Amino acid sequence: MKLCSISNCKKKHYALGLCKFHYQKTDKYKQYHKQYQKTDKYKQYLKQKAISDLAIEVNKYDWIKDKNAMILNGKLADRRMKELRNPKEV
Repeated sequence: MKLCSISNCKKKHYALGLCKFHYQKTDKYKQYHKQYQKTDKYKQYLKQKAISDLAIEVNKYDWIKDKNAMILNGKLADRRMKELRNPKEV
């Protein structure tokens, strides 16, 4: 197994002889990531992540016994998920 080429770093090799942590500190990665953040693919990823995070948050409260509270949480979650799927043009 290759290791990071930075002295005193014992992490597994990721790219260019560096571990993931040190590779992400390079100028080459920073330029690539800056360009990637401008793409529609990245924006779609962020939208999906927000929907996923919201679903996880809603599932945390499934243990509530009160039917009214669960219905209210469900309605709010449905409305928020619709907003995330169809964001208004700014």
